[in-house]
Formats: sequence, C-alpha cells, structure tokens
Amino acid sequence: MTLGGRVAIVTGAASGIGRAIAGALARAGARVAVADLNEAGGLEAARQIEKDGGAAAAWRVDITDAAAVAAMVERVVARWGMVHILVNNAGWDRPIPFVETTPDFWDRILAINLRGPIACTHAVLPHMIRQAYGKIVSIASDAGRVGSTGEASTRRRRAGSSRSPRRSPAKWRVTGST
Repeated sequence: MTLGGRVAIVTGAASGIGRAIAGALARAGARVAVADLNEAGGLEAARQIEKDGGAAAAWRVDITDAAAVAAMVERVVARWGMVHILVNNAGWDRPIPFVETTPDFWDRILAINLRGPIACTHAVLPHMIRQAYGKIVSIASDAGRVGSTGEASTRRRRAGSSRSPRRSPAKWRVTGST
C-alpha cells in the first residue's frame, strides 16, 4: 500500500494501537496528524515518525469537544491542504462491574467512545466530500459486540454507531468501516 500525497488524522495516536497505526500510515507515505489529549505523548509519537523518515505533526485535542475537533481538522487542512483518511481510534474504558457504574461514568464513556468519533467524522466529511475522496476507519473493541467481564457498558462504539454516517457520503467516494 502506498499513501504518498495522502493526509491522515489518527485519534488516540500518542500510544498503543493508535501510535502503531500512525507509524504504519507514515511508513506507507501519508502525512500523519497525531491527534491526542496526551500532548507530550503525541509530540513524541510525531517526533518518532519524523525520525523514521515520515511526515507528522501533533495536535492536542479533546475529541469530546466538537468545536475543538473542528478547529484541529481546520489546522490540519491549513498545514497540508486536505485530509484523506480519518482513523477514529481514541477510546477510553475502566474495567469496573456494571452495577458499580454511575450515570457520570456512562456519560464519559459515551462522550469519548461514541460522540468523539461522530464529531471527528462530522469535521472531516466536508473536506472529503469536496475532494470526492476519503476513507474513515473507526476502531472498536469487540466487547461492544459480545460483551466483556467488567465492561458491560463501555466500548459500545460499534453498537452505537449508525451506518448512516458511512453510507450517506458514499456517493462522493467517501467510505468508512468499523
């Protein structure tokens, strides 16, 4: 796979799976926006990509804040002229028995794992539609499909994500997957 000339935004890219995805996209030739709430980790991930010969920049962003997400996307576009790929990878969980959870916990889970990816997708779609090209990948835990001990209410991104945001822009050659 070669992604020369493409621009990718990866959320939750300061560490773990997101960092690995950002590195792989960079090795394939994409310019990568490392988007994460962890500013120091994001900067380190971007530095490592550049040290390895790729192009990257870090943006601190709270994906639960739709205005902050939109501003970050605009800064990425201002820097690199476009955005072709969005990887909705950021997520959060705290293994805890469901009966011990609270509405505040549910709200945080939904804000990060469901509304965050929706905000990111909403922010990149106008750019992707305008250029008649885009790829959106949303990472989800299998616990959202089959459940997991201690995570009864948590990683519901797959279950809560409608197919509509993925299907409606298809006529503009913007596709997505979960």
